[in-house]
Amino acid sequence: MVVTAIRQTSSDRLIVTLDEAEEIKTTLGVVTEHRLYNGAELDDASAEALRRDSARALARDRALGMVSRRMYSRKELRDKLVQKGEDADTAAYCADWLAEHGFINDETYAAAIVRHYAAKNLGGSRIRMELSRRGISRELWDDALAELPENDGALARYLRQHLPDTFDLAAVHKVSAALYRRGYSWDDIRTAVEQYCAKNLVNSEQMLYLMSEAGYELVPDPEGADLAIVNTCGFIDAAKTEAIDNILEMAELKKAGKLGGLIVTGCLAERYKDSIQSELPEIDAVLGVGSFGDIVAAANTVCEGRRLSLFGSNSAAVDEIPRVVSTGPGWAYLRIAEGCNNFCAFCAIPYIRGRYRSRPIENIIDEATELAQHGVKELIVIAQDITRYGTDIYGKRSLARLCRELAKIDGVEWIRLHYLYPDQFDDELIDELASNDKVVKYLDIPIQHINNAILKRMNRRGTGDEIRELFNTLRERIPGLVLRTSLIAGLPGEGEAEFDELCEFLREARIERVGVFPFSPEEGTPAAKMEHVDEDEARRRADLIMQLQAPIMDDFCQSFIGKTIRVLCVGYDEELQRCIGRSYADSPDIDGLVYFTGRCPEGEMTDVLISGADDGMLIGDEI
Repeated sequence: MVVTAIRQTSSDRLIVTLDEAEEIKTTLGVVTEHRLYNGAELDDASAEALRRDSARALARDRALGMVSRRMYSRKELRDKLVQKGEDADTAAYCADWLAEHGFINDETYAAAIVRHYAAKNLGGSRIRMELSRRGISRELWDDALAELPENDGALARYLRQHLPDTFDLAAVHKVSAALYRRGYSWDDIRTAVEQYCAKNLVNSEQMLYLMSEAGYELVPDPEGADLAIVNTCGFIDAAKTEAIDNILEMAELKKAGKLGGLIVTGCLAERYKDSIQSELPEIDAVLGVGSFGDIVAAANTVCEGRRLSLFGSNSAAVDEIPRVVSTGPGWAYLRIAEGCNNFCAFCAIPYIRGRYRSRPIENIIDEATELAQHGVKELIVIAQDITRYGTDIYGKRSLARLCRELAKIDGVEWIRLHYLYPDQFDDELIDELASNDKVVKYLDIPIQHINNAILKRMNRRGTGDEIRELFNTLRERIPGLVLRTSLIAGLPGEGEAEFDELCEFLREARIERVGVFPFSPEEGTPAAKMEHVDEDEARRRADLIMQLQAPIMDDFCQSFIGKTIRVLCVGYDEELQRCIGRSYADSPDIDGLVYFTGRCPEGEMTDVLISGADDGMLIGDEI
């Protein structure tokens, strides 16, 4: 007889009674292998069911511990459990069980979110975005937002409550620093910006500046506005769906007479320029990615009751337009180039955004200097491929030179680099990254996969061995380096063997930060015509990668305990009574946070002694 010990938690129930076990034995006639459970012998199928229920019970206990520390929506809890290593079915079971037994409640959670953000004087548009991001169904929005009669007004009303009566409202729109100094909260400024990606965000900030300069007044909610501008993404299906949902939401307000005009800009507009206005006739004006600078002309035209469609060249020189920085005090994105020349088989960006165009280095330095003068301490350098910077206008790679020049700017403490193409590294760049104290030891290098055949099919330059060698070289020459990468599960050509190779690479490389997306075939790209696994299988593989990666990232967080690290304060959590910050290892919105006691103002840097780590977050005390 084989006896297997199976833990039974206090909250579990008996799977079978002794009599039921005897009945199983009698029914089967011969039981070749038995399991002992509370004195009962079980066949393999019953033992497997017991293991599954026991595993679920343990997961449920962990989930109970999680919800005892903070509130979760069903979606948030499911996603967090998957990140911690549970499979999708177990995570769904736990969330459903906790909801059924009253431990989590989306309606109560929605009301709490509304109260939290209402206290910050945010408008309904931003709060709806927060509810949507947390997976709260639209059916619960109306009831929750009903608690906002006084907080869902125009930004002008908010300003009048916080500023002297003699203040000139028009002057507040000059620059973002003036907005902040004179009473705007950063959340109010963010309300006007739909953040699909960092590159799109910069365009939104530029349009916000131009509209403000032309005398248009920013309001935090589209209801009652003369115009709504939706800056869209057109890259992956999820982003396209969200963009279309936002457009349709604005269209409904327009039909109801609660919104004047509707302007759609950005990648979705560019990608579907031949059909978007005919498919969505509620749109009054459409601007492609080469026409962000025409936003005021478009707004004036719509306000006059006319329709407009503008599509400038998507390969023209990058527009040098001032911007209203919406990310808050202390940090900002610094775009150094536009477009892409890589033409990966799965990606539509070169067709949408055009060919690669670097900004002149003097223009970048001027902008960075101005940002630093307004209190920005962290510059996040972005482009579709920053390692290519300068090749088009200087005839050689110039990222190392740019980093040297940025480091000379007074006030800049951190320079963070997104995104570096793996085959574009050279010794000059690696030496600069290693020796420049202001360049944080954090590199975002999307590799997408590690299998040679898949890389070649996806038109990715280089091989899996070259990626392994690059990562080893970077770790040897840059002590303390944190690597981030992006992967795509289910790419064309990925069978079980190729997927296993990717998983084995992750076990060996122990990359600190990993994001993974299920393959989304993009129309018009070569990969969309290739054979690939279905969406469910791609999602399953993505979940498996995150389960594999979760303990690696947890071990990395644990390694900070007992250490003192530099932290940029990005806010304050009223409920936890702690400051919120980011370390050098944390990029905004995609990595973790540091919660710490202290009095560090938002936008300032401080030293924090780390005493704990939980669920990707670090906990400590300012010293």
